[in-house]
Amino acid sequence: MEGKLKNEFIRIQKMRNKRHQLEYGDSSLISGQELAQAHADASMLLKEVRRLIDESNPNKNPSFL
Repeated sequence: MEGKLKNEFIRIQKMRNKRHQLEYGDSSLISGQELAQAHADASMLLKEVRRLIDESNPNKNPSFL
């Protein structure tokens, strides 16, 4: 994606690390703002992936989305 979503990928990675810490016993909390940002980042990533699939899929009917 040529760096278009670099910030989103960085934030998603940070949230993934926090989720991992929570699952394995760290009592850190994720703020509402962080959760909202993670949702926005995931939505942006999904939208871009769907666009790329649509551009490269000749039959334009992906059964997995």
